[in-house]
Amino acid sequence: MEPMFTTETRYTLDEYKKYNHAVLWKIKKVPVTILLLELILLGISYFTKDMTYILGALLVPLIFKIVLGIQARKTYGDNPGIHNVVFSCCFYEDFMEQSSVLGSTRIYYREIYKVLETGTNFYLMIGRDAGSIIVKKNCSAELIQFLKNLRA
Repeated sequence: MEPMFTTETRYTLDEYKKYNHAVLWKIKKVPVTILLLELILLGISYFTKDMTYILGALLVPLIFKIVLGIQARKTYGDNPGIHNVVFSCCFYEDFMEQSSVLGSTRIYYREIYKVLETGTNFYLMIGRDAGSIIVKKNCSAELIQFLKNLRA
């Protein structure tokens, strides 16, 4: 059987960091956590009349960015088997097949938990912490439309 669409993605640190950011922001709702911490610190500042909590509230997003960046680099570094591995994805009527030198897997579209879209990528999530990276610049216009329809 011939695939309807094909694409390739090289799993680099940069791509993994984008994936990690998308998952944290769109699935795990990290911005809500950041906002709650900021509101708590601003509330403490208001009631204690201590302005240092305002500085803390302003630093919360920066601290999250630094810590989450370090975490992404560590997680990617702990998995050397995926460093710069090229994953080929073939899209069929009811499933996609992803293969690399590591092996291959078949994912039925009905098993996809969520399809995340960013400006540069799609992420086909099979769970809250597991998914496939699809780089848009490596996709045909038809494949992009197909992935958008999957998302809907």
